[in-house]
Amino acid sequence: ADDGFCERFKTQASCDSPVSVANIVKACQWHTENTSCAFRRPAVNFVHLVLFTIFVTVGCAPVSALLETCIRRLRFSTIRDFAAKRHEIMAFFRKLLHRLPGVSPLDE
Repeated sequence: ADDGFCERFKTQASCDSPVSVANIVKACQWHTENTSCAFRRPAVNFVHLVLFTIFVTVGCAPVSALLETCIRRLRFSTIRDFAAKRHEIMAFFRKLLHRLPGVSPLDE
């Protein structure tokens, strides 16, 4: 969205320098007819949309698999099942926390 960021640039060189979207797309555009700098609307096309969708899908797949595994391992039908599986549940999460960098294990 245009928040007035580009209007502060008074030369073409300074106008062309800011980038956005992972440092790939220029954020501002220089107008020679009135020597001003303005926000450049991002061009969204079908290819960009498909690539973004693939990127998000691939990124979410491991998280989805992890959550599905957790839910399957932790599934219980009654409070009695929960009480019986409590130690198994805590052991599972301790193992999971041990694998994460920079996370200290739970106190026993």
